[in-house]
Amino acid sequence: MGYIESQLQNKIKMKRILVTGGAGMISSNLGAMTSIITNGQNGFHFEPGNMKSLKEVVHRFNALSSLEKKQMSTAAFDTYKSFYSPELQLGYFEAIYNTIIIEK
Repeated sequence: MGYIESQLQNKIKMKRILVTGGAGMISSNLGAMTSIITNGQNGFHFEPGNMKSLKEVVHRFNALSSLEKKQMSTAAFDTYKSFYSPELQLGYFEAIYNTIIIEK
């Protein structure tokens, strides 16, 4: 699988998780997810490679009420849509396609 296909698959998986509900995002505090997740609002960050930090975040998420989890899930999905709307993705993939065509 090429880079574009793997990126698309990752975005589809993320959407599937957020749409099926009850989930905020939990990610290491590294890379692009640091700009997507607002800690405590639409998900949680943990320190990369730090199992204790990950466990603390999972416990923190599990301690939320059903309503808080639902609000976090909704916020996570809203964030997802703002970063990965069909219109934004079309522009992203068109730019890649045009770059490939121009370079040939």
